[in-house]
Amino acid sequence: MLLDKWSELILDRGEITDTYLDKLAEVQQSGFLSEYVLRYFRQRHWDEPDELEMYEFRVWSVDNLYRHKAETRLTGEWSYAE
Repeated sequence: MLLDKWSELILDRGEITDTYLDKLAEVQQSGFLSEYVLRYFRQRHWDEPDELEMYEFRVWSVDNLYRHKAETRLTGEWSYAE
């Protein structure tokens, strides 16, 4: 959701930039967003889905995510109360 909103903002106001969000958008465009999430945010109880391409992501990340540090920009809570 964050990247979708970021893409909208860039289309509406092309002069805005954010190094981290621009890099995440690049990850998303490469098709490796799920692999990125698993690599940088994995919790011990998470299982690795079979369809992920972790090897290909590691190869891609050597050139594209050198010295990258993941950030958590949004902390929230879902509530279904009326």
